[in-house]
Amino acid sequence: MDFHCLRFFHYRYYLGIYTTYRFDKHFKEARRIYKLKNKRLPTTYGINDLTVEIFKPTIQDNDFTLPDRYIDLVKIVHHGVSEKIQHTDNCLFFPKINKDTAPKLVKDIHEIQEGRVISIQLKQPLDIVGLNELIEPIIKELESKYYGCYLLVDKVYIYRNLISSQEDQGSWLWHFDNHPNVFTKVIICLNDVGENTGAFEFFRSSKTGKVFKFNPIPGLGKPFFPTRASSNQVGKLRNMGYRAEKLIGPQGTTAFFSENILHKANIPEEGYRDAVVLMLRPAHQKFDPLLSREYVGSFYHEDLIMNPYNVVPNKKAKMASE
Repeated sequence: MDFHCLRFFHYRYYLGIYTTYRFDKHFKEARRIYKLKNKRLPTTYGINDLTVEIFKPTIQDNDFTLPDRYIDLVKIVHHGVSEKIQHTDNCLFFPKINKDTAPKLVKDIHEIQEGRVISIQLKQPLDIVGLNELIEPIIKELESKYYGCYLLVDKVYIYRNLISSQEDQGSWLWHFDNHPNVFTKVIICLNDVGENTGAFEFFRSSKTGKVFKFNPIPGLGKPFFPTRASSNQVGKLRNMGYRAEKLIGPQGTTAFFSENILHKANIPEEGYRDAVVLMLRPAHQKFDPLLSREYVGSFYHEDLIMNPYNVVPNKKAKMASE
C-alpha cells in the first residue's frame, strides 16, 4: 500500500496514534479487571500478533473448543435468517434500491433478478432466535484464550452475498479496516461455502505462511492513508510470494481475524453465502446478555468508536443501504 508522506503533517495522524494508545491502555486495564474477577491468569496468544484463526466443526482443535451442539445452533440461526431475509421490510440492500416501489418479497425484486444487488443485509440481526446462544461459547473462548479480558460485541452484521453483475466495490475490494489492533472480527458461515460461492478472502505468504497485515492509524484515510489496495499493489504482493486464500468449508466454519489484515468479500459465481459477522473489542465489564441494543450496534451505527470506555453505539447520520 502506498501511503502519502504528508500524513505526518495531518492532525488525524496524531489523533490516530493517540486513539491506538488509549485502546491499548484500556486493554491492559480490562485484563487486570478480568484477572481479579476470575482469580486466575488467562491463557492468551496475543491480540496484537493475531492475523487469522480458522475453526471448522468437523475438526477437533485443542486450542479452541466449540460445544458439541455448535452446528445445531448454526442451523437454528440459519433457519431464522432464511425466514427473515425473504421479506423486503426486514432487509437493507447493497447497492441501494428504491424500497418505496419494491415488492414485499425479496425474490420478486427486479434489481435482484437482474443481478444489480451484491448483498442483502438484515436490518435487525439481534432479532434472530438463537444468535446469543450461538456466539456465547465463541466469546468465552476468545476471552479466556486470546484476549484475557471481557469482550464487548460492538457490532453484529448478517449478510447474504448474491450472484451479481455489479463490479467489486466497498468491502468487495481489497482493504483493511484501519481500527486499533484490539478490534477483531468473527465470521460464522451459516451455509456451506466453496471457492465460487462468495467466500471471505485474505493474503497469506506461500513462503512463511504469514498473513499480510497493516499497522493501523485509526481515523486517517484518503489521500494520506488509503485503506483500499489498487490492482498494482495487489500485483506487488503476489510478486512477493503472497497468495489469496479463501475461507471455505462446511456449514459452521468460523474465522477469528484481525480487522487490519488485507481482506475482501467476494461476489458468488454460483449459489450464495450467508454469514454472521461480529466486531469485538475489549471491555472493562462483563455483559449479560451478550447481545443488547443498549450496547450492540449494526448497519445503523458508526463504524468505529473512538473512546474505549464508550459502550453505547453511535448512530450514523444516514444509511447508505436504505
